[in-house]
Amino acid sequence: MKKVVIILGIAALIASGCGRTTKNSTKTGLAFVSKEKLSDNENFGNKQNPLYGKIYEYSRNLMDYIPELRSSDDFHLASAIQASDRFGIDAFMDDKGNMVCIFIEYIKEGNKILDTIRIENLREREYLILTCTQDDTIWDSEIFATFFLEDSKNFYDQPYLDKVVRAWRADTKTGRIKPIENLKGIIGINPDYAD
Repeated sequence: MKKVVIILGIAALIASGCGRTTKNSTKTGLAFVSKEKLSDNENFGNKQNPLYGKIYEYSRNLMDYIPELRSSDDFHLASAIQASDRFGIDAFMDDKGNMVCIFIEYIKEGNKILDTIRIENLREREYLILTCTQDDTIWDSEIFATFFLEDSKNFYDQPYLDKVVRAWRADTKTGRIKPIENLKGIIGINPDYAD
């Protein structure tokens, strides 16, 4: 119980700072736009990804901008990466029931895609969580993962999930989504927890 209170306390502290802007950024809606430009490093981002560099607006239907990302479902998750106000992760369910995660950079024109992954074959009671920590460290908003929840548990009654199935890092140093091999200690903080 003490562990849960500590994790939720840290999450609340970080969440309370989410609305702040730095002197080098301005806030527009839910996205931050950095006035500093990332270096034009040719290795930044996954340029082999056919969606790399495409831009869409957060407040608009994604399919209006990127027809390849077709979805008939209203399911959508978004998370800003707190280590830097330049990046975020968007996630939605495509027409085939797969989760699509998009690593984005917030720019003046909207959200620029750096990399994407399609998470296929989610089992029943497997959930994608964008708010994670590893080894009881401070919330690491670069980590997102899928977690399995036993049949005996109600998703909305769980403050966190700890049976990690797969995990990835939206690496802000490379602009790429990388799988995490060592899943030990990864915990997902449930944004839908009803206290």
